[in-house]
Amino acid sequence: MYEIMSADEAIRLIRDGDCICVNSFVGIENPTELHEAIYRRYQKMQSPTHLTIVSSAGFGVWDEEHNAEGYIREGAVDKLICGHFGAMMSTKKLVLEDRFEAYNLPLGLFLMQSVHRPEVCREPFRKSDWIYS
Repeated sequence: MYEIMSADEAIRLIRDGDCICVNSFVGIENPTELHEAIYRRYQKMQSPTHLTIVSSAGFGVWDEEHNAEGYIREGAVDKLICGHFGAMMSTKKLVLEDRFEAYNLPLGLFLMQSVHRPEVCREPFRKSDWIYS
């Protein structure tokens, strides 16, 4: 069963340590309102923290001040698993600085690996394999 709710209502369900799964393809169908509501809550309450974010593709919008960039940059995220970091400008820099765990799985392979070999989601990839400027 699902329920339609506002971004502010949805973030009340997010607790410290939760895994948030979002789906978008770079800036297309990106849940921007949800990300910005999480950031507002984080700025106000320093919560949620220790989040894991999973996305089959990237979810950046080529803007360091919008979407998930703010709360990722300020430390709310401990682990990021996605298929594309290209549009996540400040997040790419943080990954290279080892500020949190980050895994990049090729587009399409993410679903196949997570279904057939879930242990792959726990194995780090070399940053040089997938970060570019």
